[in-house]
Amino acid sequence: MEAIKQKFNQLLAPNYVSSQTLFKFNKDGGKTQNVLFVSPTLNSYDLYKMILPAMMLEHLENWKIALTSIELPNTKVDFEDINIAITPKQILWADVIVFPFTKQDLLLVYNQIGAINPNCKIMYCVDFNFYEISQYHSQYKLFNNSSVKLHLVSNMRNANKVLVSNYNLAHYLKEKLNTDLHQFNISVVPQLFVSAYMTESLKAPEKTKSDAFRIGIICSENDYEDLNANKKMFEDINKKYGDKVKLIFIGFDGRLPHKNKYALDKIRHTHIAHTPMVDFTPKNNHFLQKLLDLNIDLGWVVQKESKYNESSANYNKYLDFAMCNIPIMSSKAYPYNRIIKNGISGFVYEKKADIVAIIDSLIKDVKLKEDVVINSIDMINNNFSYNQKKYEQMAKIYS
Repeated sequence: MEAIKQKFNQLLAPNYVSSQTLFKFNKDGGKTQNVLFVSPTLNSYDLYKMILPAMMLEHLENWKIALTSIELPNTKVDFEDINIAITPKQILWADVIVFPFTKQDLLLVYNQIGAINPNCKIMYCVDFNFYEISQYHSQYKLFNNSSVKLHLVSNMRNANKVLVSNYNLAHYLKEKLNTDLHQFNISVVPQLFVSAYMTESLKAPEKTKSDAFRIGIICSENDYEDLNANKKMFEDINKKYGDKVKLIFIGFDGRLPHKNKYALDKIRHTHIAHTPMVDFTPKNNHFLQKLLDLNIDLGWVVQKESKYNESSANYNKYLDFAMCNIPIMSSKAYPYNRIIKNGISGFVYEKKADIVAIIDSLIKDVKLKEDVVINSIDMINNNFSYNQKKYEQMAKIYS
C-alpha cells in the first residue's frame, strides 16, 4: 500500500489546491474538470468509491483531483462524524465535491458551498441499505434512529447525485425517494482495482507446516447474522473433516460484545482460528499481504439471502481473494452469482452437499485450484480493472 500512501500525499488538498491550481484551465487554455473528495476513510467502501477513482481520474487529460484529508478507520467508534474542513478556496476551485457516507446533516454545508460557488455539483456516497439493516447489525441502533434517517434522506435529496456500488440499492433508493416533484439522480460506481497500487509490493507468503486445508472467511461484526445463519454448516464441516480442514475467520470472532451473543457457539474452539483485521497504518502490512500470509486454500463468502444483502453487498471479497490467488466459494446469492461461473472462475453452492463436493474436489485436484485462480484473475482484469472504456464511464459519473 506504500504506493497508494505516496499518491495520497500528492493529492491532499492543502498541498494540491494552491494558488497555481486555482485556475480552471490547462496549459492549452482548455477548461479542466476539478473534483474535490472530502475526507475519505481507508476502508473498503471509500477505497472503491472515492480513493481509487481519485487516483485514476487524476491521470485523465483536463482533470484535476484533490482530497481534503485521508482518515484512518476508528474501530472503537461506530460511524463517527467526518472531518469537514473545506476552505472557500477549495470550493471555488471545485466543479464537483464528493462527500462520503455520513450520518451528519450536511444541508448547511451544501448551502454554504452553493453560496460560494453556485456552479459546483455535490455528490454524496451511500454505502449500504440502512432501511433494511438487521437488528444484529452493529449499526442497527444508530440507523434505526429517526433523526439519523432524516439526515441521510436530506443528504441524498439535496445532493446533485448519489453514488452507490450496488445496482439493487440504486433501484431501491429510487423507488423510495423519487417523487413527482423530485427525481432522484443516482449512479452506480463500478468497483475497479488498480494492481499497480494494490499488489506491486506483495511478497510470497511462507508456507505453513499444517497439512490442513484452510478456508478463509472475511467477516466483521456486520456479518453476525450471516455467520449465525451458517453456524450449522460450520459445525457439520468440523464433524466431517476434523483436523483435515480448518476454518479461518478473518477480522471477527463471532461475538457481539454489546449483546453477549456468539455466532460461533459450540464450534469456536474446534479447528477454528481467528485473526484480527489489519488496519491501514504505516507500521502494518496492508490487508492483502495479511491475507496472503494466512495461506488460504479457499475463500468463502458467507452470505444469507436477505433484502439487506441483496441491496448492500458488493464484490470486495471476490477482488480481495482473487488478487491473492485464492479461489472463492459463495452461496447462490446476489451479487456473487452474477460474476462467478461455477467451477471456472469460482464456486457457487446451494446446499451442504455442494460445499462438501467443492472442498473434496479442491483437496484432491491441485490443478483445479490453479485453473480457477487463473480464470478469476483473467475475469477481474477484464471486468474490474481500468481501461479506456472504464475511464470514460468513471469520467461520466464524476462530471
